[in-house]
This record gives sequence, structure tokens and C-alpha cells, in this order.
Amino acid sequence: MLGSDAIQNKLSIAQFSESDAINYELYTQSLRRVGDFVNSFLDGPPPGVDLISEGKVSMYKLSKEIVKHASSVFGLGKDTQLLAELLTSPSEKVLRKWFESEPLLGVLASDSCIGAMTSPKLSSSGYLLLHQVMGQIDDEKGVWAYVEGGMGKISELLAERAKSKGVKIYTSAEVENILDNGTSVQGVRLKGGTSVTTNTVISNATVFETMRLFNDSSIFPDSFKNDVSRIDYSSPVVKINLALSGLPNFRAYPNTHDGKPGPQHFGTIHINTRIQDLEDAYNQAKINLVSDRPMIEMTIPSSVDPTLAPKGKHVCGLFIQYASYNLNWTPDVKRKFANNVYNIIENYAPGFRKLILHEDILSPRDLEEVFSLTGGNIYHGAMTTDQLLWLRPSPKYCGYKLPLEGLYLCGAGAHPGGGVIGASGRNSARVILQDKMLV
Repeated sequence: MLGSDAIQNKLSIAQFSESDAINYELYTQSLRRVGDFVNSFLDGPPPGVDLISEGKVSMYKLSKEIVKHASSVFGLGKDTQLLAELLTSPSEKVLRKWFESEPLLGVLASDSCIGAMTSPKLSSSGYLLLHQVMGQIDDEKGVWAYVEGGMGKISELLAERAKSKGVKIYTSAEVENILDNGTSVQGVRLKGGTSVTTNTVISNATVFETMRLFNDSSIFPDSFKNDVSRIDYSSPVVKINLALSGLPNFRAYPNTHDGKPGPQHFGTIHINTRIQDLEDAYNQAKINLVSDRPMIEMTIPSSVDPTLAPKGKHVCGLFIQYASYNLNWTPDVKRKFANNVYNIIENYAPGFRKLILHEDILSPRDLEEVFSLTGGNIYHGAMTTDQLLWLRPSPKYCGYKLPLEGLYLCGAGAHPGGGVIGASGRNSARVILQDKMLV
């Protein structure tokens, strides 16, 4: 069990390897220093974006801009090597330089694959390992957290704040078209026929979904359409949301007699995360087979937030991969997939299936259809180094402005990408305010 207590972490890891217990703290410190450096790129458009978006690409000027923006790289010292490895190497290769025990290697390697159609043996996994530690909650770096009241509470609070400033919000109102006059946006048309007139449209959808909302795609430059057509939206994710009649009881850490949640319920529970398990599951999904032993990450947010479920009941989220978008996701296929997942969990928490009151199974295609996540990709496009910084979503349009006057991107499909960090939205808002000369 790993958490924020360094001493407890050391004791947990030492069960498998004394050297890993020592190296873990050194590794996390080094990774966080690298994360702090990369964070300097998140708080605005990619450095030198004006040189690129205006077509004035001068490698000399661009290099100067990058060095000026990220001069802190010189303070990384020996961590510079780790940065280079994370940007270019498979996560397994990076992790095996630090650790030897398979349980720890697997848990850490799984973070490099979350939501991504990759494996720890592919070079595309290194950066995602870093991306997962770049956020922070309050003063605690590299941690994830639950939102009290559920993730929807963030939207509710933002809506309340916006309404207090006079913003009108349309709900249950799907956008059917983005309106334009050939050179600039004119507003949006909602399903049902209602039109909203505006000279600024800010899209939190993927760039692919945004372009789909225009009646005539010829208004966009061919080069931009070609860039968008090459974005990798592949996804390995199946999400299962469960309502439970009680807490799972794990063999490795049994529940107490009083039935109260314990530390074994509070965090993310990793199942089938040995590196070879990850590789095998990935290889099966890659050829459109259902993974026999998929990676399962379980969370029980009601264990720390009782507002999410009635007393004694719990909500449980299962984030599962790998599963191919290209499968024919019939109800029978989804049923078989979920049953296999539940059977696997039963091996670690006997009686788990009997706890299930309700379920919601979302395949990659469901994630696309329900949430407009192109390809089911939770990041609005793969978080690989060929789709970051100036290449997200397109080299000439990486500064949140899309190639139509008044059209902007503010979601994870823009720099710096996915994660509940809000950086894309804030960066986009600043650009819009500058364009409207409001700052």
C-alpha cells in the first residue's frame, strides 16, 4: 500500500525489496523535480507559439524563446537524464533502472498507460508516467484527489459562479451546428432549432468533434484538416460505474468488524498490473480481442465522501483496459466483459459480485457516443510526444485559436492536454481576453 506517508511506503515496499524501499523516495523526489520543470510549460501557450501560428518559423528565434521560457532546465542537474528518458523511452526501461520487484514495477508502470493505447514496453508510455505527477492538491504535489459531492460538483460550482456574473447556461441542449459566414463564427444552433448568436465560440469538445459541427468543412485549410485527420484518438478504456450494498472485503487487507472504510478503500486499487499482464492485455486489444486479464483500477470515493451514497452503501468506479474500440460492443459482449472483470475482482475480494446493486458499463464506443469523446479517448487525443506542445492539435493552430475568426479550443485537445487540471481552459481564456482587448 502506497500513500503520502514516506515511512509507511518504505515499510510496504520493503516486503518485496529492501533496495526498492530506499530507491522509491529518491525516485519520487527526482520525478517531482522533473515535473516542476515541465510545469513551467503548462501555464500558457507553447513557448514561441506566435512565431509558429503566424508562419514566421525561425528555429533560432524559437530556440531562444524556449530557452528563455524554460531556463530552469539548467537547475535539473542529474535529473536532466530522467527528463530525456521520460520523453523518449518506454516506462518499463525507466522504472527498471530504479526498481527490481514486480509488484512495485507494475503499479508504477500502470500509471504510464492510463487511458492510453500503449504498453510499458513502448516509448510512448514514458511521458504519461511524468504527466500523472505534474498536478497537485493544495501543497501536496503529484497526488490525485476526490471531489466532495462527485466530479459533477466542479461543474455545479462553476455554473453557480458564472450565473452570478450574468452568464446564461443552456442545459440538455445539444449543439447541432456551429454557424459561420465563411470567415468567422456567427453562433450555434441547438437541436430543437434554437439559435444563439455570438462572434465567439469556445469549444471544449475534441477538435474532430468541433469541426464536425460545421456544415461546410471547406472553410478550413486543407493543411489543418490533414493534421486533424492524423490525430490518434485510439482508446483502450472501458468504464464501469457500480452501486454497492457494502464495502469490498479484500483478502490482503480484510475489513474491520465495525464495517467502517479503511485505508485499503481510500485510494486507487490496482489489479492485474504486473508489466507482463499489461503487455499481454495490450497485445490482445491491439488485434481486436477481449483481454483475458485486463488491468483494473478500482476507486471507492464514498469511502471518504459519505455524501455520494446512502449510509452503508457505496459507489465504486472501475477503470479497465485494454479493450478495443473496434470490437462489436453488443450488450452480450459488454456483459461477458463485465463478468470477467467481476470474476477477477472476486479472486481478491470474495463476495464482490453479491455487493453489486446497479451497474453502468461504458465501452470505448459508449464513451464516444455519450460524452463526445472521439474514439473514446479521455485525453481528446493521445498524450504522446508527437501530439504535445506545438503539435496539439496542429502546428499552426496550437495557441487555442482555430482557423476561423472567433473559434477557439479550450479542452484537453489543446495544450497541455488531458487531466483534470484546467490549464487548457485557463490558457485559452487568457488568449481570448487578449484578442478581445479585455486585458
